[in-house]
Amino acid sequence: MKPNFTLRCATKLHFGVGVLDKITNYLKDFNSIMIVCGKTSARISGALGVVEKKLKELNKNYIIYDKVIPNPTRDIVNEGVELARSERVDLIIAIGGGSAIDTAKAIAITIPSNEDVWIFVKGLKIPEKTLPVIAINLTHGTGSEVDRYSVITNIETKEKIGFGYDNMYPLVSFDDPKLTLTMPKRQVIATSLDALYHALESATSLEKTPYTLLLSKEASQLIFKHLPLAINDLDNVDYRYWLLYASAIAGIAIDNSRTHLVHAMEHALSGYNPEIPHGEGLACLGPEIMKITYMYEPQILTELLKPIIPELSSKTEDAELVKTGLVRFQEDVGFRRKLSDYGISRDDIKELTELTYNSMKPLIELAPFKVDKELIKNIFLACL
Repeated sequence: MKPNFTLRCATKLHFGVGVLDKITNYLKDFNSIMIVCGKTSARISGALGVVEKKLKELNKNYIIYDKVIPNPTRDIVNEGVELARSERVDLIIAIGGGSAIDTAKAIAITIPSNEDVWIFVKGLKIPEKTLPVIAINLTHGTGSEVDRYSVITNIETKEKIGFGYDNMYPLVSFDDPKLTLTMPKRQVIATSLDALYHALESATSLEKTPYTLLLSKEASQLIFKHLPLAINDLDNVDYRYWLLYASAIAGIAIDNSRTHLVHAMEHALSGYNPEIPHGEGLACLGPEIMKITYMYEPQILTELLKPIIPELSSKTEDAELVKTGLVRFQEDVGFRRKLSDYGISRDDIKELTELTYNSMKPLIELAPFKVDKELIKNIFLACL
């Protein structure tokens, strides 16, 4: 039976070199603006300088909240909320990758309420109002500039949870490939692998649609082609253009069909150890989980993975080829780590298994196969 589905594409995205000049058109109706960013990337990319110049030309009041970190936390969001409330902010501009945009979205839905952000993260209350967010994206990985999701970590409970509501889409977003050129090589690799697993998971999720299959195929093939080129020519804007485009359409794919077990286990992993970059955690877990996924979705993964594993034949006995092919691709582009390289050992597996199973059920349930604690434990062990 062909699925019925809802198509989401709710954000206006300006894409291409120099598009940030268009931001002036979206600033005129606001009076007090908060820029949400990290300490360095917004500045060295040049994006912050462009935005500040535009705001000064319009004589706008603005503040900068530059405490964003990878794997943004509940405390950082709540601190940003208090600052925004005290300054009567009516617009938030996020400048950065997924962490900055996720932080901005979480701040925006919390400001109009008297709640702690964690109430919304856990789904205990639905945000009725939100502040508008403008997203200026600086990486080609998360797709947060085009989706309704945010991912926030609670350090106390070690929970890292992705959540999303229909009022969390950015008002407008900007993807300029030139702004990604200052990314360190390690981040180029990690964020691109994040986008790759968005494509592979959304294509095999139980909520997949013909539309997301189309997006996922295009995104994965662009990454397979352009990531090896980009890491050997980091100043090439054309390669970044296509990686950024792949990330954006993979972001639309997960907005419609979501991810499943790779992201479920990685959220638990980097919630447990926030020092693990999200894309690298996915790359540690992804090949093993895609091997299992292939046994249930061989035709889809054969089509998506043909560029790097041409010998796939849609037979379930080819599953091991999926793992070795993905590992080979990741190694070829410079990623060669395992979980043990981040200090994860067998002693951590029980807690990681419980954390995954207990806090990630909404994603676990989207996997095309039955997931229990034993399977989660064995995957973690296989990836040490």
